[in-house]
Amino acid sequence: MNPTELDAHDHLNLAQVNLDEAEKILGVNLPSVAARSAYYAAYHAAEAYIIAKTGKCSGGHDKARSQFGLLVKDDPRFDLAVKKFLGTAYKYKDIGDYGLLEKRIEITIPLAREAINSATRFVATVESCIAVTESNPRTTPKISP
Repeated sequence: MNPTELDAHDHLNLAQVNLDEAEKILGVNLPSVAARSAYYAAYHAAEAYIIAKTGKCSGGHDKARSQFGLLVKDDPRFDLAVKKFLGTAYKYKDIGDYGLLEKRIEITIPLAREAINSATRFVATVESCIAVTESNPRTTPKISP
């Protein structure tokens, strides 16, 4: 399936899958991979929020970070730490995907744990802002007032 065909519900499910994977991966002492999964959990939650708010997918990581930031800029339901996490955690994706040895930071177990905890808060905040119709959970969720 093309990622742009996923709806908000699909992205929320992927966010939860990535959180679950991050926990398992950290349990086998792979903190950089766990932190990367934490980023992907937040990314998918951000896509769910964007779709629920605008009706369409952002079109990629850079656009998601930018669009999400604009959409939640003045929203009091998102505290500053949640608003900043997607951009801050993007480096975990880069390290996991490309290594980036010249800019490499050591992702320790405590840092990965912090990333997972932050991603968990991020996903929970997004979920609390999106109302899914119980009678038809496959419909595109809308932002609750």
